[in-house]
Amino acid sequence: CSTDSGKTMPLTCWDESDDGIPGPCRGNPSWYKVFNKRHLTNHSLFSYKFGNVGLPVLDEKRKRFMGLAMWLTLLTMAVTAYGCLALSTSEALVLASYWGRVVATSDEDGSSVSIFLGLRSMVRVSTSSDGASTSESYGYNEGDVNYPSSLIEEQVEGCRGSAEGYALGAFITSFTLIMALQGTMARMRFSADFPVQKILGCVADSFGVISLLATLGGFYGSCFSTPASKAGYVVEKALGPGWFCFFFCAITGMFRAGMHWLTPVPGFGSDGHHGCHCGQWPLPQAVLDELNDGDHLDVVLEAAHKHAHRPEARTVRLEQNGINYGGIAMNEMHR
Repeated sequence: CSTDSGKTMPLTCWDESDDGIPGPCRGNPSWYKVFNKRHLTNHSLFSYKFGNVGLPVLDEKRKRFMGLAMWLTLLTMAVTAYGCLALSTSEALVLASYWGRVVATSDEDGSSVSIFLGLRSMVRVSTSSDGASTSESYGYNEGDVNYPSSLIEEQVEGCRGSAEGYALGAFITSFTLIMALQGTMARMRFSADFPVQKILGCVADSFGVISLLATLGGFYGSCFSTPASKAGYVVEKALGPGWFCFFFCAITGMFRAGMHWLTPVPGFGSDGHHGCHCGQWPLPQAVLDELNDGDHLDVVLEAAHKHAHRPEARTVRLEQNGINYGGIAMNEMHR
């Protein structure tokens, strides 16, 4: 799609005149404003150094890579919403979105009992030797379940406890994807990306991935650590679609966190997109230039702030080489 200046942007149109800062966070600095005028989050030595970490190519192509992260986040929201159907106590929804399945088949007559575990309830399907089946749903807070044998109870209870413990976590995971989506949308725009956006994206997504993988691994371990006994039954276990939905969420979260870590905050240095190579920890070029002149640290940081946010600096940044780089010229916006 095209902008007023006649230039095009990949993926979708974003207004570079929108810096993404909510109205209440504008104006003079204050303790509750963590956005562009907050010293601690955006204009400290740490924030400038951390914001500059990343690969220059991901700065220049941020609309492409952060755009991919945005679309993957949207897809993840849909997939995770399906996985959250396991929070329901409806028998049909649990059968469609269960996290784990335990099937015990009798050696004696071939009858079987299948347990489908959701996050708040489970469904037991009993199949007789002649193929007739019945089903019954049990809420986790409804007391004891009528297991056909102690073996089946042993195989199921570990999975049940782990699934029940993650019910709230599944809802929180889905809710935080809204903030993750906002973060990728903000960092797609050169004018809306600040050190605090990078810090929040790196910390929140990295912690989210680690905690989600720990939960998924805990569920897997609790279900599959119990050996299947041959004492009258053949027991088969399998992970369900709900578990795989949240595993997909973890994988896309890894990609999103990686994009946050490797995409530097734009606007530092004379070329508009310095950024370092992975593993380095440099000062932004604008800060180095001031340090070479012998200024004190507070003067240096103020100069870096003015360099990164004055209209003419953003004009340089947004009109760098490369097709579609920056979208529109900032000097036209400030007329």
